Amino acid sequence: MQTLWWVTFKAAFAYFACVFAIGFVLGPIRELWVIPRAGRVLALLIEGTLMVGVSVFFARAALRHFAVPKRTATRITVGTVAFGLLQAAEMLLAFWLRHQNPTQYLAAFGSAPGAIGLLAQLAFGAVPAVVVRDRRQDLAKPTG
Repeated sequence: MQTLWWVTFKAAFAYFACVFAIGFVLGPIRELWVIPRAGRVLALLIEGTLMVGVSVFFARAALRHFAVPKRTATRITVGTVAFGLLQAAEMLLAFWLRHQNPTQYLAAFGSAPGAIGLLAQLAFGAVPAVVVRDRRQDLAKPTG
């Protein structure tokens, strides 16, 4: 039997990895195609909205796959750990791609585009705690 902290960490890591991978693909599309056509703010609003939907999908999948208990505290922990992993990965990418130190990375949240990105990231962290179970899964299970 796996301990609760291990199940929680595995779910958080899987959730983070899946959503981050989608964001990693969408980032260059946003930068190279959408921003020149729509502007930075609109591009981030579009991507942020899409990423929240992606977060809902993968949070449900991770919580179900790893059988994370329905307790709110456990699901808040999944979101918090995933958010921490996301911040670490984003900070590393900011250093690697933009040569930003942690102070510069955090200061970027003070701009309109940065605030939009931060709101999307906070939503990502909150989704596991607020996502509703997929009722279709409950209906598909045999009773008895």
